[in-house]
Amino acid sequence: MIKYIRFMAMAFVFSPAMILLLIHGSSLAIFLPMSVIVLQVVLDNLLPKYTAKPAYQHKWFLDFLLFVQVPLTMVGLFVLMWQIAPGDLFGFGAWIEKNTSLVVLESHEAFTFKDGLLSAMACGFYFSVNTLIGHELTHRLEKPISMFFGKLALALVGDSQFAISHVYAHHKNVATPLDAATARRGENLYAFFIRSSLGQYKESWEFETNRLRRLKKNPYGLSNQVISGLLLTSIFALCCYLLSGFDGLICYLIFIFVAKFLFESVNYIEHYGLVRVPGEKVEPRHSWDCRNVMSTFNYLNLTRHSDHHANARKPYWDLEIQPTAADLPLGYMASILLSTIPPIWHRVSVPMLLDWDQRFATKAEKKLALEANTKSGLPELINSHSLYLEQGNES
Repeated sequence: MIKYIRFMAMAFVFSPAMILLLIHGSSLAIFLPMSVIVLQVVLDNLLPKYTAKPAYQHKWFLDFLLFVQVPLTMVGLFVLMWQIAPGDLFGFGAWIEKNTSLVVLESHEAFTFKDGLLSAMACGFYFSVNTLIGHELTHRLEKPISMFFGKLALALVGDSQFAISHVYAHHKNVATPLDAATARRGENLYAFFIRSSLGQYKESWEFETNRLRRLKKNPYGLSNQVISGLLLTSIFALCCYLLSGFDGLICYLIFIFVAKFLFESVNYIEHYGLVRVPGEKVEPRHSWDCRNVMSTFNYLNLTRHSDHHANARKPYWDLEIQPTAADLPLGYMASILLSTIPPIWHRVSVPMLLDWDQRFATKAEKKLALEANTKSGLPELINSHSLYLEQGNES
């Protein structure tokens, strides 16, 4: 049973906790992200690394943990809009007090727009997991129900295009300059966020318009999944506006922005600085794996990223650590936090990249790495890597 419990925190602990904190009002919801950050960073770096691959009999339950996140997100967004809306929207607060021991109307009346902004940030932080859910489900191209829930999960956080750019561009072009979602050496998180976000939309739009033109269909209609996905997110935004007015719309946009920024931070660390010759096979060395226990369970084995790129349709519970993949030593959350302060991130990542160049890169990739180091503008990379190449030539 313990092997199933490892993956249950998202659906059975964090989502209900977020909803309850939202119901209680004020800006209490902000304490959940703070607690998750501290808990994950500390335990990731105290507990032993985790590399096991258990066998699972009840795979339906592991799927349930994915699908249930969509209605939980909708409930969370509704409660947020209820708090922001004037009055007791749909009598929700009265219903809570009548059917439970919770006293919520007093705090609801005292709920301010500032509380709404902080709560929207908290929701965006936590419900960014929808991109993780969408990432898993939209790889199941032959399963309509999974694809539906995956796209719905992504549309809720305003990133429906991810189902296209990730599957058809990122997996093909990873660790090359052609990939919008691969962070370059020396590139800071904030520049990457802008370049990656815009680049992924460009990739998705080009894929969809080319696909529809091959099918002799109008690329500017609802058959274009970029357009239909944006429309679905617009419907959610309209619902927020109708329920809670302009304040509700602003909070939903903040919710989307925070969710997008956090998941792009995950994109940033997953392939940061890695290089590959375009057209050559994607190998385990072209992703950073992570063996830290809390990252592994909280991110549903996304940390076993090299295996995911080798076997994109393998379900998350079957992913394995690849021995030929480099390790992201501090865990996902610690790496994300460090990446928000570029000088500190570069100080940590430079030794990782130099180690990758020496132990994992092929001869052709060493040349690409040298070019990337020169463009990075980081003296530690330029000087150290040049010295390494000189030593290699002498030997």
